Amino acid sequence: GAGAPGSPGGVARAEGRGPALRERLRSLTDTLEVCGTQLDKRLRLQSTLSEASQWCEEVQSRLSQAPPALCLSPSGCGHALSVLQHCCGDLPEIPASRFRDARALALELGGEGGVREVEGGSLFERWASVRARYDQTLSALRERLLLAQHCQRAKLSSTPSQSMSDLSADWTTSLANRGRDSET
Repeated sequence: GAGAPGSPGGVARAEGRGPALRERLRSLTDTLEVCGTQLDKRLRLQSTLSEASQWCEEVQSRLSQAPPALCLSPSGCGHALSVLQHCCGDLPEIPASRFRDARALALELGGEGGVREVEGGSLFERWASVRARYDQTLSALRERLLLAQHCQRAKLSSTPSQSMSDLSADWTTSLANRGRDSET
């Protein structure tokens, strides 16, 4: 009949809806692009927050192998220094620029003031929490590294004078013994 798709009336009706359908399709495409962009931003934010959290866990594990008492112990500071230096080599610091970018993403994704809720609070609150934990862990690492380095330097600076006095005593004893040996 008159309204069938192959009939002249059906074609006219479909053509009449064409611009509206194209506009709706364009609108859906735009919405998908926005969703894709938002998803990309969320993934970048999540990647930075996950990396920082994992860094903290790894560094804290290493710090447990080099407690402050060991860092200050002349007999243990060398081992502590080795553990901490390997930690710094294996787990480099996360650049401040990554945290700045993540902060901007958290604020942008969370809207005004970071109010969009996620588990554990807003995205900005989550960023702030991870950043605070990272800063505390980094501070502890640097502090223990300085303690161990200071102890090691003090140990090494006292070692040469001790060994020199030991050598001097040995040399004096050796000379005295030679004198006795030559007298006999």
